Formats: sequence, C-alpha cells, structure tokens
Amino acid sequence: MSIRKIKQHIRTAKEIVRITNVMFLLAASKLSKVRKRRQQARRFFKELLHLVSLANANVKKKEIGLLTQRPTRNLLYVIITPDRGFCGGLPSTINRWATATAEERQTHLAKELGGKLPPIGYLNVGKKGRDYIIRTKRTLVKAFSNTEPTWALALEITQIIVESFLNEAVDAAFIVYAKSDLETPRLVEEQLVPVSLSQISLAVATEQEPVEPAAADILYFYSPKLENIFPKLVHSYLVSHIYGALLEGTLSEHVTRMVAMQQATKKAKEALDDLTVAYHVARQAQITNDLLEIASAAEALQQEFFP
Repeated sequence: MSIRKIKQHIRTAKEIVRITNVMFLLAASKLSKVRKRRQQARRFFKELLHLVSLANANVKKKEIGLLTQRPTRNLLYVIITPDRGFCGGLPSTINRWATATAEERQTHLAKELGGKLPPIGYLNVGKKGRDYIIRTKRTLVKAFSNTEPTWALALEITQIIVESFLNEAVDAAFIVYAKSDLETPRLVEEQLVPVSLSQISLAVATEQEPVEPAAADILYFYSPKLENIFPKLVHSYLVSHIYGALLEGTLSEHVTRMVAMQQATKKAKEALDDLTVAYHVARQAQITNDLLEIASAAEALQQEFFP
C-alpha cells in the first residue's frame, strides 16, 4: 500500500473515531433524560397498580369489556424496536424473537382450536420493526416511526388495541420490547388485553420496592361511584403499561448504541494505531530508498568524472 493510500486511511479512521465519540455522547445524554422519565413513570405506575388493586378488592360489578376472557381466534402483537441503526444487533434480535414467540403461541392455540391457526397482526413502533414485518410479508396492522416515547403515543396505541378488542377483531394482545438498566437488554413479552386483575394483584403483593410511608393506611374516597371509575382506572393502567414499555424500549436502544459506539471507537483506534505503524514503516522505507538512490548517483558521478 502506498504512503498516499495509508494517509487516506488514517484520515478516515480519525473521522470514524470522532463520529463514534459524538454518537456515544449523544446516546449518553439521551439515556440520562429517558432514565429520569422512566423513574417518574415507575412511581406513577406503582401507585396506579395499588389503586387498581384496591379498587378491584372493593368494587362489586366488574363487567368491563377489557376484562372479558374469550377463545383466542385473533392475535395482535405490539413490537417496539429502534427507529435507527448503529445499535448492534438489537433490532434484528427483537424482530426475530417477537415473531418466533408469536408463532409459537399461534401453534399452541391452534391445538385448542382444532388445528386452525389464529391469524397474527403486528403493530410496530419503530422503522426497524416495520421494515422487517413488510420484508417478511407478515400482516402489518399499524406502524409508528420517528416517534418519541410520549403519553400521547401510548394513548393512540391503546385506542387501537381497545377498539380492536371490543369489536372482537382481536381476542388477545401482547407487547414485546427490550428491557435494560445499563446492562445487556433482555427481551420481554407481556399480555395487554384481556387485562388480568389477578396479575395486577400479584404484582402488588410481590412488589420489592417499599410502599411510601403510611401508604397502606391511606383511606380512599371514590367520586362518583367506584363502579363508574373502575373502567377508567383499568384503561389508565393499560395506557401506563404501554407508556412504560415505550420508555424501556428507548432506554435499551440508547444503552445498546452506547456499547456499539464504544466498541466501534475501540476498533477504529486499533486500526489507526496499525495504520500509523504502517505509515512510519513505509515512510522509512521511502527515505531509505531515496538515500540509496542518492548514494548510487553520487558514486556513478564520481566514477565518471574522477576515474
């Protein structure tokens, strides 16, 4: 490789190091903001779980559409993936795991339905998931891209799920996302509808974080009647569940991108070191050749003019 080519590669490696460092810092900055939002959302979700559990223990009529259990003939999977790349193999891992999990559940349900496979629809948040579903020719119900994890987005997704469930276009909905806390993301599948009150009560009973002081002794007064606001509580639980999953998915994306950029910077610096050594070797060889040519020319001139 010529010295000119080596210098070009060195400039390229330096630019890669600069870009990956900037992307690492951007991901770290966004991660910090998302972690604060997730912490606030967790506190809200914890209190909402306690409230729904308490209301469930006191309400008399529980005739709510979102609680209706029926044979599962149609499935809906909400998959949360990154919008952009440069985050390792996270998008492809989520997509493959989500579709494999959905099809495994589909096969299991087919045995209960006499061999008929229930159709699966996919609702995707993120370009990577949308592109995968389209590329593999699966049923795409709705796709959201270039979106931030906001309460408004969670409301919109909830509205689609609730309408489909109440109209019996969907009998069960699940959500798949990556969960991380500054560690390797782990994939999670959770049921959205029908809402399981027993799972909510179990989550409250097995909660590891302590309840706020004297929270267990708080006396709640419901206005209007508990039967009237209980459906809204269940709906709010569903929205907050989806909102928390959106935050977790975004946080996992930033964590994975930080790790990927850190590794890319390390590899680029190693390549830069190797190129620098190669440049010095090539430069020294060129200087040696130049000196040899000068010495040879001087000797030739000496023999010609001073025989």
